[in-house]
Amino acid sequence: MRHLAFTLVLVLTAVLPVAAQTSKVTTGVLLYQQQSYAEAIAKLEEGIADPSLLKPKVLAKAQYHLAMSYFRAANDSALSAQFPGAALKAKENLEKALKDPESGAAWTKQATLDNATQGISRTLLNEGLTIFNDGKDQEALQLLQAAANLEPDYFLTQRMLGAAYIQVKDTAKGAASLEEALNVYKKRYVGDAPGIAELKTGLEYKQDSGQVSYVVRQLAVIYNAQKEPRKALAILEEGYKISPKDKEIQLVELSIYQQNPELFSDAVTKFEAAIASNPKDERLKMAFASMLERNNRKEDAIKLYQEVYDQNPNSLEANYGLGASYVNQAAALSEIKMKERNETKIEELDAQILVLLEKAYPFIKKLHELQPTEREWLSQLVSIAGNLNKMDEMEAYGKKLGEMNRP
Repeated sequence: MRHLAFTLVLVLTAVLPVAAQTSKVTTGVLLYQQQSYAEAIAKLEEGIADPSLLKPKVLAKAQYHLAMSYFRAANDSALSAQFPGAALKAKENLEKALKDPESGAAWTKQATLDNATQGISRTLLNEGLTIFNDGKDQEALQLLQAAANLEPDYFLTQRMLGAAYIQVKDTAKGAASLEEALNVYKKRYVGDAPGIAELKTGLEYKQDSGQVSYVVRQLAVIYNAQKEPRKALAILEEGYKISPKDKEIQLVELSIYQQNPELFSDAVTKFEAAIASNPKDERLKMAFASMLERNNRKEDAIKLYQEVYDQNPNSLEANYGLGASYVNQAAALSEIKMKERNETKIEELDAQILVLLEKAYPFIKKLHELQPTEREWLSQLVSIAGNLNKMDEMEAYGKKLGEMNRP
């Protein structure tokens, strides 16, 4: 009998810790159901402190309710301060519960009823957005990665994850996330599959469509930097299909044409069409003029600079374009003159140089007026005024420049 009693004590000793941990889980679940989330977290954390003391089904139950308690805490201003990182802990515990081989399917069904995966994912996204806007890029990246792991087919999460990767200089992962965002968008909204028309009447469609421009523009910039301008143009074309009148997409497209000399003939066609559609857009004309000048079509460039100047005499870019063009032409003739030995030819070149400088002078003066502290314009005015024998003006500009150069 003594031996039997001794054995019984051993069995009871082994069972007591298991019962105690199970009891804590049961209490924690009740507290969650009573919406006492802080107390539920404390009790459930105690309950799973040693997972080996719990049956797998009980452990999964504890993890699911702990996930939901942390989720509630993350969305409560008072509790979120008490439980920092609550959203990440919610994700971690939810994933553990859903992976349980014995009861994971049941908790997956419950998670669907509770909208748990989406709720936790969107909480992580919102926290990531807030932190990203505060400039805490690495912290934001962690939250956005977690959100994307839970809900990879959510457009805004992939879009923001791409932006965060780019911000921390991981261009490859940034591009991959942005490509995924575009794929998610097209799968969800493009085509005539059942349900798409209804989706396109909702606010989420409007929100997502407003972000497509960023996605394609950023991808185009990345591809162009990787020396794949045609791939960049192809992705912008996809953007056009979604937002046909997007001016920002157009500007990136024209910029890519402008940066790649091998696309010059196509670029001329694109720029001419864009200007015809927007004849008062100064940015388009200035960009086209700059490209034309680099491709030795200086007269065409000057015409565009003049058009912008006629529209807006205070345009810094137009005044610079015209002034620099005439100064550069004068400089080119000056180099020719230095090699010339024929006196008559030298006199002819001098006369041509003075005509060009006379044309440049009012535009450089305007640049000085628009940017009075810019030394370059004063320096140019001193030189040009001297060449044009405008000695009083040369002296005045020289005085200003001297005062500006004083320590």
